[in-house]
Amino acid sequence: MLEIFQYAFMQKAFIAGLLIGIACSILGVFLVLRRQALIGDGLAHIS
Repeated sequence: MLEIFQYAFMQKAFIAGLLIGIACSILGVFLVLRRQALIGDGLAHIS
């Protein structure tokens, strides 16, 4: 399983996905708190 991370493009893709997931989850919390849940739901589907 870890052999796939020997490739540089897989490492970059994993890091990018991780950062996008963290950013979208933080942004989603603020959208729900501001009662813009539909935007938060769309954001969850995008990520």
